Amino acid sequence: MHPRTEIRNILTGAIRSANIPEVNGRIFETRARPLNENELPAIMIYFLGERITGDDTAPPVYSRTLNFVIEVLVRVLDRDSETADDLADKISRDIETALLSSNSIITDINGRRTGPISKIFLAETQQDIDKAEFMTISQKLRFEVLYIEDIFGQEAPDDFLRFNAVVNGPADNENKNYNIEINGEF
Repeated sequence: MHPRTEIRNILTGAIRSANIPEVNGRIFETRARPLNENELPAIMIYFLGERITGDDTAPPVYSRTLNFVIEVLVRVLDRDSETADDLADKISRDIETALLSSNSIITDINGRRTGPISKIFLAETQQDIDKAEFMTISQKLRFEVLYIEDIFGQEAPDDFLRFNAVVNGPADNENKNYNIEINGEF
């Protein structure tokens, strides 16, 4: 399983555990699902992209920052257009509380890491309105999620074995024959 999938599952689980009554379990791990007006309000969870930085160690280790979006969708009825904003804000606050107030998505009760997430924070909130078939408020909370990935796991492939080498050769560089002594476990 790719770490992005695992992280999306962790975020979804944390939001489901919050039991946000207004969404009644309508939490989807995609933005590609069309919704009917009777399925609103709802939450969609997806990622927009990630920044990756690596190092030149063997095996390579990557620091990745995912841009995850938790989108709250609320239907606007003519009689309650002002309260639709309030409802979107309330659901968004419940999501923030579920993801940021508990370290359980990062560590267990003893402070040990439980999954791939190293850090999570709310980076931005945007609100828009869709006036297609039925008017919908879309409130997007963009979270940055940092995780570290050793792409080979605990075991490094043979070409990444680490060893110490001592090179002994003639001092005059004319003779290119060297003796190399390698110490390490293979």
